Amino acid sequence: MLAIQIITVTWTKASRGGSAAAKRNQIPRAFVLRSHGGSLNVIQRHAFNEVASGEFESRAFTSGQAPSPPTSIEGLLLEEVNNELIIGFSWNGNVHGMPNRGVKRRVGVLAAGENAQVRVNGRRSAEAQWYTQHTFNVAYGSKLAENAFVDGPFTYVSSLEENLF
Repeated sequence: MLAIQIITVTWTKASRGGSAAAKRNQIPRAFVLRSHGGSLNVIQRHAFNEVASGEFESRAFTSGQAPSPPTSIEGLLLEEVNNELIIGFSWNGNVHGMPNRGVKRRVGVLAAGENAQVRVNGRRSAEAQWYTQHTFNVAYGSKLAENAFVDGPFTYVSSLEENLF
């Protein structure tokens, strides 16, 4: 079984520091899993968008059945080999913004019962400048619990974040 949570937080240049950053950092980066069709083989998405300086609202929550396992989801690369889940990451400027962090890189390997968190951030510019942080939580095993991401520390934590200022 496999569970993936993708938490995306988006904010503007005007609120990138100070009390607005403190409020943004209070947004949870892990949630309880909700079963889909009686299975915890799921992909969940949570999105938070800044609506006023330092004020965030939940834009979306979706949950669906995950194939076993998907090979790529928004740059997160997954490959099941010999009862282990190899996690990699491939930068995609359309999804993650700038600066580019290079091509494919191996993040870690999960055995049954382990979980991982991978964080990446990016900057975008058009008429205004805005930022995103994507948090990918991955749990792997023969049996997954609803609290796989919220009870205790992650087995592996990898940050591909950069200073965007």
